[in-house]
Amino acid sequence: MQNTDRKKDIKIKKYILGVLIVTLTILTTIITLMYVLKSKEEQQSKATQILDPSKQEAANISKETATENQNTTQTDTRVLIQPLQERIASDEERIMQIEEEIKALKEIIKKQEIASALFMDNVQKTDTFIETINRVISESQKILRSLVLGHGESITKLNNLVFRATGVSSIQNQPGKRMSVFKDSPEEEEQP
Repeated sequence: MQNTDRKKDIKIKKYILGVLIVTLTILTTIITLMYVLKSKEEQQSKATQILDPSKQEAANISKETATENQNTTQTDTRVLIQPLQERIASDEERIMQIEEEIKALKEIIKKQEIASALFMDNVQKTDTFIETINRVISESQKILRSLVLGHGESITKLNNLVFRATGVSSIQNQPGKRMSVFKDSPEEEEQP
């Protein structure tokens, strides 16, 4: 009995949940449609607002021409067309100015792209130059180390010769010991 009651409760809850989902979808659809229709109405009202000044100008001109030409019942179309042509001409001038500004901006962008490309090229050249210098320095250090380690005895003899010429006592070459030119104490020689 309880099992069937639970199944009924579950079915009722599922039904209510389904109804809620359907109503929510319907509401969201209605809201989106209202939003779309509202935006279309706003666009149409903006378009009519844009057209209203030209309509008002045409109406004012037609009233002026009607008062001028009271004897005739027809309005002169040239009078109606002239302000519109002036407006079109001013719009064309604005368009020309905007196009010139766009061209100038494009030229500036091209110049900036060229400058950034040159800068990046200079950075790459500088990086390769620095790498080359570092490579040469490390190779020079290796060569100097090999010269110093390989010619230890000849360097000691050379030092003794230099020191004797200056009046300093000579350096004794002891196996496993190395005398420092800048210190008075012997240094331990590193064995490979």
